[in-house]
Amino acid sequence: MRHILTMKLLRALLIILLFTALGRLAVTYLPIPLPSSLTGMLLLFAVLAFGWLPGEWVQPGSDFTMRHMALLFVPVSVGLIEQKALLMQYGTTLVLSNLVSSILVLVVMAWAVQRGLK
Repeated sequence: MRHILTMKLLRALLIILLFTALGRLAVTYLPIPLPSSLTGMLLLFAVLAFGWLPGEWVQPGSDFTMRHMALLFVPVSVGLIEQKALLMQYGTTLVLSNLVSSILVLVVMAWAVQRGLK
């Protein structure tokens, strides 16, 4: 039973990795103004939404990555620590721009939802 679970997890992670690579290829050779990882996940979403790939094939990989999400943030945290001088110089601007853009997104989404409900 454990062998089957391991194979399902491996298949799911390979599918996710494949779509990440497809996103990289798409961004490299097409004029797509999005990060390659986002493009790959949008491609995966489209394939799942159209039913061309069973969601059960990807579920173990997504569960695994969500369970270990904190570990995946370690490299980002180390990168931030290494850029302490830049953070000290531009920290206020970064925090302010993130705050303003988050509020703007919330306002636009609230407006869109209200308009969609009418």
